[in-house]
Parts: sequence; C-alpha cells; structure tokens
Amino acid sequence: MKKTVIIICLLLIKFNVNAQYFQKTILAFDIIEADHNGQDYSKFYREKGNYVTFYQNTKDSVMSLAVVWPHDSSMSYGPLTVNSVKINNELYEGNKTEKSYYKWYYINSYDGKQGWANIEFSIVYDKNQAFYILRMFIDNDFQINTYKGYLNEKLTGTVTEIK
Repeated sequence: MKKTVIIICLLLIKFNVNAQYFQKTILAFDIIEADHNGQDYSKFYREKGNYVTFYQNTKDSVMSLAVVWPHDSSMSYGPLTVNSVKINNELYEGNKTEKSYYKWYYINSYDGKQGWANIEFSIVYDKNQAFYILRMFIDNDFQINTYKGYLNEKLTGTVTEIK
C-alpha cells in the first residue's frame, strides 16, 4: 500500500510539473501607430491598448512573436525563424537604426487563420528613447501591416504561466 501511494504521488508531481508552461517576454512595445495596407488604424490600436511582444516558451526556448489585443482577449501569435539577418547603421529619419528580418508562422486566435509572414523589425535610436517599427509582409493576403511604438517596460522581462 505504501508503495502504491508513493507511485501515485510521484505521478501527480510529474503531471503537475509537465502541466506548467511559462513564457518569458523578451521585449514588448505599445503600438502608437498602426497601418494596414495604407489605412491608418492608430487610434483604434491605442484605445484598445494593443501591443507587440517577442517572447520565449521556457520549456523549449523557441522565440515567438505576438500582436496582442488584451481588450478583446485575442492575438496573432507564432514562432519566428531562429536565423535572423541583422543590419546595423541604417538610418530612419536621420537616426541610427538596427534592422532584423525574420520569417513568422502566425495563427490568429480570433478567426483561426494561419500562414506565413516576413517580418522586418527596426529599433530606431533617437535622442530620448528607442522607437520600434515592425513591418509584416503577410504572404497569404498580400498585406503589409506596420506597427510603431515605444518599449513597454512593465511587460518586458516578465514571466507568466501559460494555462
């Protein structure tokens, strides 16, 4: 009987540990400006508190990207390619800029749509703080979405449990 109880306890502990997944927010920025194929959605994104986050699942360390709509409890999310191309010493409106390029496999939680997008991520260093520009070139729809904003210090570096 004692042996059975120990085995059950070990299985419960193993089940509990495996059930816990955590994600670490590497970088998050608020969306101040949003453009979808030339149409301005900035006001909508700002009012809803939408943001972009680069994160890692702590179990497998896969780097991922999400555009999050917290007000609607929805997002577009998915893994990024590991090998990015990084270009330094670019200029954006006269400011030093670093660009990275990725391939992103996304899933929309709100409609189940999924597909591939090419990502151009730029960090622009102005005099006061870093400014971010994210361009998505969505393969399936031939869309270009551009998001601009500033670092969200409250979200960057946080670790949350995924249930």
